[in-house]
Amino acid sequence: MTSRPHTTTNVDGPGRSLTSGLETGPCPMIDSTSESIGRREHASIRAAGFWAAVLALVGAIGYILSVPLQIMSMLSPTQDSVLAFVSSLAIAPSFLVAVVALHYTVLPEKRFWTHVAVQLASIYATLACINYVVQLATVLPAGYTWSFTDQAGTLGPLSVLNQTPHSLMWDLDGLAYIFLNLSTLFAARAFGRQGPERVIRRVFLANASITPLFAMAYFWPHFSVPMLLLGGIPWSITVPASMLALSMYFRRPLSDDAKHTVARSSMSGAGYTAEVSAERPNAA
Repeated sequence: MTSRPHTTTNVDGPGRSLTSGLETGPCPMIDSTSESIGRREHASIRAAGFWAAVLALVGAIGYILSVPLQIMSMLSPTQDSVLAFVSSLAIAPSFLVAVVALHYTVLPEKRFWTHVAVQLASIYATLACINYVVQLATVLPAGYTWSFTDQAGTLGPLSVLNQTPHSLMWDLDGLAYIFLNLSTLFAARAFGRQGPERVIRRVFLANASITPLFAMAYFWPHFSVPMLLLGGIPWSITVPASMLALSMYFRRPLSDDAKHTVARSSMSGAGYTAEVSAERPNAA
């Protein structure tokens, strides 16, 4: 003989079923799984976000170093391209992981903005990874390069894939970083206007504000070194600052509201487990 399973009410309040995990009130499609993150998992997410932001910061610094080396011809075109593309490739997935971690550590009422930021970061990471893998795995091994004195680059069957000014891959690269900037624009809304979060908010907004200059550097009809620096110099300040600010966010102590949310999540998860254990059918 077995006991008859039935639905019980979660400790978070009426209207939330253990069998569905969804609200049954006016907004029946709101998933509550984001509130079931316990303290240990929350700490792991923050650690992942911190190291991802640090890796993105290292990648940004590596790319910044490649630009003056290219302008001053201190490295060969191939060597400089490898440094630039490897560094840039490190930024893309790392930034995406950091933004996803941010999404799971902010207060629930802020998650619309971080959700949009995650989507935009995903577009950035996709475009950037496709471009840099093609450059590192196909274009450079085939001997294709370009320089400021030879902007047309190496001519041949793979010229269309070479990231020369105003080429297909050049445009994808510029578009990718526009999406990175837009991601920081929406993510900025997740941070408060007071206290330490105010600094992170302003850094993210500053990074978003350089988007017109950055777009001009990539898409202005006549490419030149001064035009490149018009967008490159602000980028070399705001992007590393954004990654540094994001890493500091994951390292700082939790705010009182965040501690309350995590504590509530842990209690909710414990209550859920206890309810399920109590209601599990037992074979006679």
